[in-house]
Amino acid sequence: MADRPIDLPVEILLCILDNIQTVTVGDVTHTRERDLASSALVCKLWNEVATECLWRELPSALCLLCLLGEMTYGEPDGWNYTTAINKPNADRFRHLATRVLRLSHSNATRWKMAESSRINIEAIQAAFSWFSLQTHCDTLLPRVKTISWAAHDSYPSSQLPYFISSCLQSLSFTRISFWLYENPRGELERGIDIFTSLIKKQCQLKHLVFGIPWSLFDSSALKATYLEFASTQTRLRSIDIRDWIDESLVRSMVGASTTLVSLGCWVRGGEVGTFGRTIYALSTGFDVLRDLNLYVTGGEVTDEDFKQFMQLRSLRRITLSTLGFPRLEEADVEAMSRAWSDIEEFVVKQRGFVAANPHRLSILSAFARWMGSNLQILELDLDATAEPPPVAADSFKFVKLRELRIGQLSRAPPDPDEAVTEYLRSLSLGGQSSFKLVVGVSVFDAVDGWRKVRSSFERGNIGVEEAN
Repeated sequence: MADRPIDLPVEILLCILDNIQTVTVGDVTHTRERDLASSALVCKLWNEVATECLWRELPSALCLLCLLGEMTYGEPDGWNYTTAINKPNADRFRHLATRVLRLSHSNATRWKMAESSRINIEAIQAAFSWFSLQTHCDTLLPRVKTISWAAHDSYPSSQLPYFISSCLQSLSFTRISFWLYENPRGELERGIDIFTSLIKKQCQLKHLVFGIPWSLFDSSALKATYLEFASTQTRLRSIDIRDWIDESLVRSMVGASTTLVSLGCWVRGGEVGTFGRTIYALSTGFDVLRDLNLYVTGGEVTDEDFKQFMQLRSLRRITLSTLGFPRLEEADVEAMSRAWSDIEEFVVKQRGFVAANPHRLSILSAFARWMGSNLQILELDLDATAEPPPVAADSFKFVKLRELRIGQLSRAPPDPDEAVTEYLRSLSLGGQSSFKLVVGVSVFDAVDGWRKVRSSFERGNIGVEEAN
């Protein structure tokens, strides 16, 4: 056993220092970075371990690039070197680059006196040329496992591939555009470069987020490269592609069919067979898929579409955003309970100023009856005027519900300060709501009756929250 803190074994010391967090005590804030820097001054061993912890996660690629020389910001290309690479600094760069495990970079973040962290491609290429010559590495970050790169509204050159390593497990790349008619040709080519780099370096990702203002379908070369990349992946657990997928893209992910747990994407509705074929492809191979977040474009989800959707038997958390959705009856909820026996979250968002088919308020009783033992989050667009609020039977309660979200209301409910409130109360065990009622801001602003519901709930110490 160590007699002094400086004699602790390296493994224990690493665990202790790696768990240092930024905390505020009174008016004093102790930052993780400052405490680790102080720890590095204790002795040689502590310096090595504290440096390891301090450089494991970079908040910007500029933290590392600035070690090689003085940099200044210039429009439109961003930060670039004003001096030649300095040898002592370069040795430090080489030492610290191998420590980085996580990189988060956002072009929209301020850096020093500039409004942007955008980096000139010449600076990245200069750093890479020197580093690869010294180490024979094909990346600036040989051990990086997680990269989050927010290009914001500018990604003028293929920067990300210079940071991708064969160790990479999690990648998030996002790019937005403020110009509807911006020519995407160059941007799509740089998307090709990202996936080509992932293929070349034989990366096996576990998590992927990829979002650009355009679509994979806008470039046959980009789609083909993505299909090739997807076909090489055998460990993917989550994908948020923020783009349309079709049957071909689903089939390309066959290597991840036994590992993919979470999928977020767009699916085209309103086209004959497109939605059904895509869902069928998911239902015939992806047996461990638990979380599915679909943004349906171009049309409504029909009854037949939803029946096909229920063939995805492994789902536990479901979010559907669509222009229209069939009005659910109790028989539908019963069928859902058979299809998804372990469901925890069911969310249907009907986009538009007014929901096309709001569900009757009484459908909540059906959810309590058939899914009440598992559901933790339920969100529906409700119509509280179609019928008098029913009284839920004592045996049908929500046992685990944490949030009941009300998306839209067609009109104010009748007798809102009593009937609706008591009905919602009755859905929870013992009449005491264990769940939080989440009602859209527009509902509270537009419907005076729901203000009374909120007031009544709050008087009974029941949480009510406004949501955007």
